[in-house]
Amino acid sequence: MAVSSNSTGLPRSKFMEALLEPLPDNVLVDTHYNSLMRQMRQGAWARADAKTDFLEAKLKFKRAEGRLARTHGNEPEHERSVEFAIVDEYRAAIAAQMLVPAPDQAAVKWKKRAAQDRYIPIARDAIERAIAADEAWLAAHPVACRRKKSTD
Repeated sequence: MAVSSNSTGLPRSKFMEALLEPLPDNVLVDTHYNSLMRQMRQGAWARADAKTDFLEAKLKFKRAEGRLARTHGNEPEHERSVEFAIVDEYRAAIAAQMLVPAPDQAAVKWKKRAAQDRYIPIARDAIERAIAADEAWLAAHPVACRRKKSTD
């Protein structure tokens, strides 16, 4: 009787034996676990990002309002101090967002761009540590790769 084989070229009994053999830990990648971990990080990132976006919009509005008032010649003096307070609050929100764990590479890129602003009220070494920790975490928790469909 002939021993049947599969696409690996192994006899069926050896194939099943190899299939049931546990893989080393460094080979196992639990993409569902990684996905759940990224979703948890995404929630915290989304909350911090919403606050930063809101303050950026508030600052844009206040600046536009000031320009409009200046064109009509009736800007009160205290309006500039209100704008400066919003700028401080916006920069503090950016600093806080930089310390939130990044859920993906796009967030790491955002942190690197935001770190170029020298007026952000956070120490450079804290920013570098946060980015390094994010990059290490993302490397340890890869996403499942999806192949692009060929258009040929």
